[in-house]
Amino acid sequence: MDAGSNLEARTQTIESFSCGYRAGFKIKWRTPSRDADLVKGYEVNWREESIAYDRQSGTKSVGLDTEFTTPCSLKLQPGRLYWTTVRTIVELKHPKETIFVEETASSIILG
Repeated sequence: MDAGSNLEARTQTIESFSCGYRAGFKIKWRTPSRDADLVKGYEVNWREESIAYDRQSGTKSVGLDTEFTTPCSLKLQPGRLYWTTVRTIVELKHPKETIFVEETASSIILG
């Protein structure tokens, strides 16, 4: 097991919801199993699985929260496959450096 996996957030649940004619998702994750005191925050990344040039993607910094709900204003498309990852922002002490530990991507088809 590499050191990064100890600092990896792990998705617990990801749920789809409806926003009128659009859709969204809510994602929750567990904090890293070790060295949680080094965690300075999280980023949630998402991207639509599509061959279209205008596929949707985004990133949201959420501080130390362990869940995120997409706002309906993003206008995500129902019936489409989206990939999500939670990235842990870690501040190392010796040497002093910030690193990013990304979990394995999860997928969801929005309803």
